[in-house]
Amino acid sequence: GVQTCALPISGYAKVTLRNSQPSNPKFCMLLTRHRTALILLSVFLFSLGVLNYKPWRGYRSDWRVSFRTEPIRIAQSLRDAGTFANPFGATPTGVTAHIAPGFPLLLSLLLKTLGDGSVAALVIEALPVVALSLELSLLPWIAEWFGFSFWTGVIAACIGLASKPNSEPHWEAHVAGLLSLLSAGMFSRWLTFSSPRRILMAGVLASMLFHFQPVSVLPWLASAALA
Repeated sequence: GVQTCALPISGYAKVTLRNSQPSNPKFCMLLTRHRTALILLSVFLFSLGVLNYKPWRGYRSDWRVSFRTEPIRIAQSLRDAGTFANPFGATPTGVTAHIAPGFPLLLSLLLKTLGDGSVAALVIEALPVVALSLELSLLPWIAEWFGFSFWTGVIAACIGLASKPNSEPHWEAHVAGLLSLLSAGMFSRWLTFSSPRRILMAGVLASMLFHFQPVSVLPWLASAALA
């Protein structure tokens, strides 16, 4: 048998320890320290991402959900009538395929659970900030999964923090971005260390991504064909 201890010295290097040889605990100790450092780094980057936007800023108990964009109007229709319809505010236009179903479905679940008062408004405001912050916090891990140094992910996260894209609380951009990152990372893991569990996770993440951003089907299928 073979024992493996993933030792990210440069990128995602892999040190193999054979059972017939005395195992060197320094390898796995270094790996444990590295993973602990990555976890702490991820927590730090996530915290910076949230503090970069402070979605709770200006919160008041009289906040109400604003039904001003197509996804939230469809979510309102799903909650009130159970139909994926009426994305435009000027007049009821009936059943629609105007946008992908994932984000309106998610918003409708929030509206059903929390109503349309101040708590729901705050959660909807914070949702894309949490998604973007998770993206930034995962970049060092994803960089290693792709074979780069984790510092590549740290630099990318710092650029994201500095550029500070709009939070877009009523659109799917950052939730879809998070699913894209997770899907790409799991796809890479599947190709590198194939297992039924990773194949299943890659498929589930891809399916979720397609429901939030259907155009991602094309590059995903192209990558799968070339793999």
